[in-house]
Amino acid sequence: MDRKAEWIWHNGDYEIRQLNACLTSRYEREVFVPPFWHTDDFCKNVKFIRRFTLSKPERLEIRANGKFNVIVNRIQAPENAYIREFQGFVDLRAGEYELIVSVYNEKEIPALYVNGETVRSDEQFLTTSNDFRYSAAGCDGLTDPESPPGPFRFRYEDVDFDILRKDKDSLLLDCRREMMGVVNLESCEGEGLVHIWYGESLAEATDKENCELTDELDFPVQTRPEVGKAFRYVHLHGEGVDLTNLKVLREFVPQARSAKFSCSDEKLEKIYAVALDTLALNTREFFLDGIKRDRWLWAGDAYQAFLMNYYSFFDLKTERRTITALAGKPPVVHFMNHIMEYSFYWIIGLYDFYMYAGDENYLRRMIPTARRIIEFARTRKTESGMIEGKEGDWVFVDWANIDNRGEVAAEQIIYLKALETMQKLCGISGDDPEEYREEYEALKKVLFDTLWDEERGVFYYSRYQGKLNPAIKKHPHIFALYFGILDDEKKKKVIQNVLLNDEAEKIVTPFMRFFELSALCLAGETDFVYHEILQYWGGMIDEGATSFWELYDKNERGDDKYAMYNRKYGKSLCHAWGASPLYLLGRYLIGLEPTKPAYEEYRLCPKLVRLSSYSATLPLRDGDIRIESAKDTLTVYAEKTDGELWLSDALFDTEGWDEARGGYKIFKLRGGVLRTVAARKKIKGED
Repeated sequence: MDRKAEWIWHNGDYEIRQLNACLTSRYEREVFVPPFWHTDDFCKNVKFIRRFTLSKPERLEIRANGKFNVIVNRIQAPENAYIREFQGFVDLRAGEYELIVSVYNEKEIPALYVNGETVRSDEQFLTTSNDFRYSAAGCDGLTDPESPPGPFRFRYEDVDFDILRKDKDSLLLDCRREMMGVVNLESCEGEGLVHIWYGESLAEATDKENCELTDELDFPVQTRPEVGKAFRYVHLHGEGVDLTNLKVLREFVPQARSAKFSCSDEKLEKIYAVALDTLALNTREFFLDGIKRDRWLWAGDAYQAFLMNYYSFFDLKTERRTITALAGKPPVVHFMNHIMEYSFYWIIGLYDFYMYAGDENYLRRMIPTARRIIEFARTRKTESGMIEGKEGDWVFVDWANIDNRGEVAAEQIIYLKALETMQKLCGISGDDPEEYREEYEALKKVLFDTLWDEERGVFYYSRYQGKLNPAIKKHPHIFALYFGILDDEKKKKVIQNVLLNDEAEKIVTPFMRFFELSALCLAGETDFVYHEILQYWGGMIDEGATSFWELYDKNERGDDKYAMYNRKYGKSLCHAWGASPLYLLGRYLIGLEPTKPAYEEYRLCPKLVRLSSYSATLPLRDGDIRIESAKDTLTVYAEKTDGELWLSDALFDTEGWDEARGGYKIFKLRGGVLRTVAARKKIKGED
């Protein structure tokens, strides 16, 4: 057996314990800000069970996180007797056994570690909270027997910084880029209070009265803050403390894999690098929304982070933690984060996870939660069959000037996609999808009968108290295109009348730009999207961004661009949804997607034709794929996976293809075999 024993627990408890710690680490200056939704708790009393057969004698080392007892039964002659005066191990002869360990812990999650030659703690153990329901144990790769589960374990390393100003008792530091970290005073001298003001911008760090994050340390009793903070700039004042030898430590989660992208356009290359840093910074216990604010787990933000992750780090461990934490425990008492559509994004993301990761066992564990969400959503139905928010629900859609009362078109469209996804999930679990199919068809009909304006070729934004809202907003049209509910005629109208209409109100959040530009790519407008990436995200680069922002408006100037929520520095300058270019480039412009679950096969349909050359290495589930475009050739190599290269007749002249279909020339690609094909671009490059 090569696999090491690891600490195990009741499934979902570790994620809930970490989530509660994460959600309660938010402060606005000295004010503690807890989440404004229901939180679950881990089980305090857990029983671990494993049946096994030994072909020869074996010693089992047993440790527990909490008070515990051990029972070892021979299957043929069970005694159900506790092991008295337990010494940390049991010696067993050959035979068939059942191991039962009960663990109780109020302060940390009850956990178990078992290590023998053949029997080791892993998902093969069953757990129960003594409610007579059993599930496979949870684990997260914690293999050190001396380190049971507890606070999340980040990595730390020293970072270089520039001293912008040094006075008798104060320092102003520039750490050169956005980061999550802590100030370490262990090597400093003196005694007294040290005040710390953090800033994602220089203006914020030097504005003692209005900066969002602060700390106060009583040195030398306290040498570093308990909770890491987000910053680039740090302003410190020590009363009687010599700060000369202070250190700044970066707090992070190391990534085993990372995508790579280089190209002939310096700005696009920079955009990609900053997007990669942005997502990495927000990849912590979970995929967070932003590292300064809110540093919370939001299901809508996580949905986008999942898709970006598939084209950057392929970090399935963080993704599973995130999905599990959001699922929580039954019953469903409100939508995830109180936001109606955020629960629907969670369902939609499950099938994406299946296609990219292929973890069917994990998916089956999550499907019951998806069912409960749909059942809860049905309590929000109106007489028409559409859904609307009730008291306590937040119908968000986007940060924009929109009225989300009543039956909102965008909400119906996202719910439709969730219902369509449920049908696919039933196909995996073997359940009957008919109830979801019927609800999907009925809702789609009432949506177009009620909220589609055939004369204008647009959606009404909503209907409230029987009155239609005629405002033309991009949001419902973006989702209708992105989630594929439009026929060809309506698709053309939506693109021309709304999405490419300069008179339509602009989208300013990277969150909605993710959906907008993805939808346009699916509609064939990849050239438009390419230029939008350069202009929108390139605009933040021109502003000196080292990570991408929560919101960007090129018309905001000076320090005003840092303001949001009526706070001078309320805007997050490192927001996960700002990393959208990772997905837009990987999925649509480089054109990689799985065509079978777990990337058993893939399709590569490149449309990045404005560059004279580029090189990309993207993760598959097993190994990487490398794509290189130079002059009139395209070279592809995947380590282990077969796939197909699709070249559009509208974009490329080529030869030697294996198949021609629907305006594309198709080349068969074999895992472990390098293939170079002719790919003469028909569109002139711009770099």
